[in-house]
Amino acid sequence: MAETAPDRLVRLLGLLAFLGRDDVAETGYASWRLEELAERFEVTPRKILQDINLLFVAGLPGHGPEDLIDFDLDEEDGYVALREPHGMARPLRLSTREAVALVAALRTLAANLDPDLQPREAAEVASTLEVLTAAAGEAASTAALVDVDLGAAAPVAVRAALVRALDEKRRLRLRYVSASDVVSERDVDPVRLATEDSHGYLVAFCLREQAGRSFRIDRILEATVLDDTSSPHDELSEVPTFRPAPGDGAVLATLALASPARWIAESVPVEEVRELTDGAFEIDLVVRDTGWFVRLVLEEAENVLAIAPAELHAAVTGAATAALEAYDG
Repeated sequence: MAETAPDRLVRLLGLLAFLGRDDVAETGYASWRLEELAERFEVTPRKILQDINLLFVAGLPGHGPEDLIDFDLDEEDGYVALREPHGMARPLRLSTREAVALVAALRTLAANLDPDLQPREAAEVASTLEVLTAAAGEAASTAALVDVDLGAAAPVAVRAALVRALDEKRRLRLRYVSASDVVSERDVDPVRLATEDSHGYLVAFCLREQAGRSFRIDRILEATVLDDTSSPHDELSEVPTFRPAPGDGAVLATLALASPARWIAESVPVEEVRELTDGAFEIDLVVRDTGWFVRLVLEEAENVLAIAPAELHAAVTGAATAALEAYDG
């Protein structure tokens, strides 16, 4: 899934809070490496740099030089320090509703972690839950009344094996049951975990297929961490998790749009967003219903710059021509 504006806003605010937590010390401003920030926020250094450049032009009403957030940024050596946050680095204050939701989610997560198999994760969740429960006070007791349904989940041992293999960069042997109820065994190089449509997936390089694959975690019957070191597969680290497989009735469409159609990238499930010049952008999206796609494109016809592949372009053109002929008639 492509990043949405709310997702980026959360990271921008988190970045300010993280960089501003130490304030000004006698030795100067606390500097952080862009690579370290990227690792903490689980994005690329390039994305962190884009965030910093955006925050440079944000600030208080008035937007004069003295009203803007200010950083010390050394792009050559890859360091950044927050000089003037204008109060935006203050810790987040949760409402009662938000605190209850977070406590309930953490309790559910804690119940699904095995301290013996995942000691670090279990300890971190327990520590966070203890602090948040104390801060929430009486509201935390309400969280016990909230039932969080995780749906079908993989065995704890499977989840622990996935985390361990990713942490230790080791190869995995999977016993996996497909959607057609076919069980197979394969060795994979794990790359990352992802979430789509309320399901968790392991993105990995399958040695049998010699290609990237996404394995739904609740369909993994067994996962064994092997002694072999996994090979890096950078091509899978940032690409969209899902691509339509041949014969599944889906088509991967590419749309180039002018800036006024930005809402499409924010509202429609898209695979990737690429920025073009003059505010234009390009999106990839999986199309399983041609009629839906045609209606979407015609709604923003004046802002459509290009359509691919050819069959979808023809479908849109045909629908537009038919509509014009009906109108002229």
